Amino acid sequence: MSPPKPVAALALAALLAGCSPYPGYALRVAASSPAACTFRGRWAYGELLGARSRVAFADVSDAAAEGALVRGPDGPALRLHLRTHGWNLLGLADLSRGHALRPRRAIALTELLTAHAGADISVRDARPGEALIAPGPFAFGSDEGEVRFVVDPARWVPCSELGFEFTFRDEHTEERERAAMGLATTLPPREIAGTASVDLAATPGGSPQVHFNPRDYGITVRPLSTDGAFTRVLLQHWTSFAIVGWLPTAALSDEGSGGYGGILGGLGSSNRRALTVCRSPVDLTFGFVRPQGPIEYAGSVAAGTPFIRGASTPDGGFEISSHPRGSSPRPASGVRWVAHAIAQLSCRDVVE
Repeated sequence: MSPPKPVAALALAALLAGCSPYPGYALRVAASSPAACTFRGRWAYGELLGARSRVAFADVSDAAAEGALVRGPDGPALRLHLRTHGWNLLGLADLSRGHALRPRRAIALTELLTAHAGADISVRDARPGEALIAPGPFAFGSDEGEVRFVVDPARWVPCSELGFEFTFRDEHTEERERAAMGLATTLPPREIAGTASVDLAATPGGSPQVHFNPRDYGITVRPLSTDGAFTRVLLQHWTSFAIVGWLPTAALSDEGSGGYGGILGGLGSSNRRALTVCRSPVDLTFGFVRPQGPIEYAGSVAAGTPFIRGASTPDGGFEISSHPRGSSPRPASGVRWVAHAIAQLSCRDVVE
């Protein structure tokens, strides 16, 4: 039997409090877990997970967001309420993967490592007013070679230093990050190349804090200064992290011409599909269309919001999705479903 229709405000309050808006749709984060921090702002992009299954059901971008960071039995969790172009969605963010909370300004995690505004951080733990943050899994990936932190880069920071805000990098981003650290670079870029590994330290010849294994493509750095046989270098990563430390000058070579390049093609189909518009709000769940498959509440779509209506489901609803780019002259909605989204109502009162 379909769950009762929620009142949006009550559903949000229940979600942020750790309760379920429906009987039988309990969150895995215990209701007794109080919020360590609450957030409000603009959600840049990221996956939304089911509150019970923690399975991704939608990619959401450019949405108004409210969130509560809690520490539950399975670790920290970020409960979210996202609203964009008529879509009203509830769920969790995966704090271990980044793309959820981000620094609002530059934060020094260790003597060598700085997370700049918008960096892809992970959240390891939470307590009232604070979060334990560290680089996310996409920071310092294998494309550039192995980067291993000898000193744990995790640090407790006030929740006021974190938010949803993110600005895409441009040709001036690295300059702003260097200015935030008070660094000037007048020497040409160099490269840590070859198969030999190298360690970075806070002082010339000091104890290693970061271990580099550049592999085949090398790692481009900016020399800052020299002291005998050692050079202080800056590594700026595309995930908005920066490493500043000392290494042996012999490990540096002239910058090579290799690297990765490519063009990102347009997303979506150029074929237009018929859109459905309802006069009343439609409640949404998601799950797998099979007998006794897990079904979770996902939110609602506002009256008058166009969407694509798909196949009928055994419980009398139908699969739906937001219209992709190219399917309509209307702007993209900012929601892309990655699991079966099911409208529990029959949507008999259709405008079209």
